[in-house]
Amino acid sequence: MKLITGFFMAWGNFLTLPCPLKRWDNDLKNYMLGFLPSVGLIIGLIWAGVSLLLAVLPIPFLVTAFLLTMVPFVLSGFLHLDGFMDCCDAILSRRPLEERQRILKDSHTGAFAVISVVFLLMGFHAFFSSALSISIDFVDLCLIPAVSRSASGLNVLLRRPMGTSQYAKGEGASDSKQKKKASAIILVQLILFSAAGVTAAVHAGSDRCHLPGCSACCSSRVPSAWRHERRHCRIRYRMGRAAGRAGTGRDIKRRLQL
Repeated sequence: MKLITGFFMAWGNFLTLPCPLKRWDNDLKNYMLGFLPSVGLIIGLIWAGVSLLLAVLPIPFLVTAFLLTMVPFVLSGFLHLDGFMDCCDAILSRRPLEERQRILKDSHTGAFAVISVVFLLMGFHAFFSSALSISIDFVDLCLIPAVSRSASGLNVLLRRPMGTSQYAKGEGASDSKQKKKASAIILVQLILFSAAGVTAAVHAGSDRCHLPGCSACCSSRVPSAWRHERRHCRIRYRMGRAAGRAGTGRDIKRRLQL
């Protein structure tokens, strides 16, 4: 029963999706952290599903990258982004420890937070655009949120929280046995999800792309319109240039279009 409560606490606290069973126990926050990987997997499945939907729609590449950049933030209610901004405000202020802890709880947004979040989103969009154009598949999108939240959960459980943190309150804050169980739950989920992902990737690796001129293309069964278009255009252009038949400037431009 405690594990079920912890799972739905994690769902209600870290997801914007309607929680099917609303439960809360202030003494079970460690178990809530223990199910962060499952929350991440839910986000990853939706993220990957949206990517498949956008792959078959006539949407420009950069718009697709922007929408996929926003999906994980929207599903988490921008909660982690808000925490990132608070931390940047506190850390970059270069104030004494007590002052930085006060800034963390300050509801006002400082210049450091705004600058940092702008660079974060720009970098996220740039790297995600590059990942889409090179190689990123269903399994990748499923596992990225699960693995990152596993690291977050373990970091909170294995470190001493600040006195003002919510994880420093309740019976679970000083219950080392409960923290160890929650850490073990995270590791079990991480191993299971990773094994499932590797199995799916290996199974999908046997399904190669058989389009002309691309013998070593996609290693996944997931349709990736962006990767097909960009990679095939690059291959055709290079083959034509090597043979001295690259064509006119207009023809090259047409081949390299997304």
